[in-house]
Amino acid sequence: MKLLRCYIQNYGKLHEFNYNFNENLNIILQENGWGKTTFTSFSFAYIQKMKELDPTARVGWLTSDVSDEAI
Repeated sequence: MKLLRCYIQNYGKLHEFNYNFNENLNIILQENGWGKTTFTSFSFAYIQKMKELDPTARVGWLTSDVSDEAI
């Protein structure tokens, strides 16, 4: 699964929010209270739901074959 873009109409602090993901690393630098944690929780919930709908999907940090050791 590859995320290309995201649109959030209303979720927590995010309203009419558009985000286009880059090919590699994506960083959101915003002030406190902007909604970075809200965006992260939305993204995690979305990917978790997609995993439930398609159990064969490989989502690295949701599969058991990924080590939890710090790199």
